[in-house]
Amino acid sequence: MKKVLLKVSYPGIDVSTASPKDCTLHSDYTNFKSRITTPAHFDVVSHTFLTNPSDPSSTNIITIPHGYSYTPACICYGYCTVAPQFWSVDTYSPLPHSLSIGGFSPQTFNAFADETNFYVTFDVIAGGFPQDMTLTNWVFKYYIFAEAGVA
Repeated sequence: MKKVLLKVSYPGIDVSTASPKDCTLHSDYTNFKSRITTPAHFDVVSHTFLTNPSDPSSTNIITIPHGYSYTPACICYGYCTVAPQFWSVDTYSPLPHSLSIGGFSPQTFNAFADETNFYVTFDVIAGGFPQDMTLTNWVFKYYIFAEAGVA
């Protein structure tokens, strides 16, 4: 039986021939750690826009303190529970995700971490034709990873 292998190589390295030392993620190494204490470092949260964000703006939707003294790796996916014309209902998409309208993306969901918190933001770029987000409900599934051996 063949061994299943998961690996992500550094930029410029062919992943099909990359050794473990040439990878940022390799299944021969231990997995990332993730806390299950409060606040959990993996969860599903929702956000409803009560008003439409202004143009231009950056709206902080989620802020979660992660408790590390460094910037951890993170992954976030999102979907809308009501089908607006620019997103499939109940279908998770990875963030960042732009709401494309005629090839132009004036609105973008972003997920990132800094040395203290994990964030999900909604950014509206000046110009374009942003969609009205009032009363749209968004669900986000996120993971915050700790460095191996570093709490």
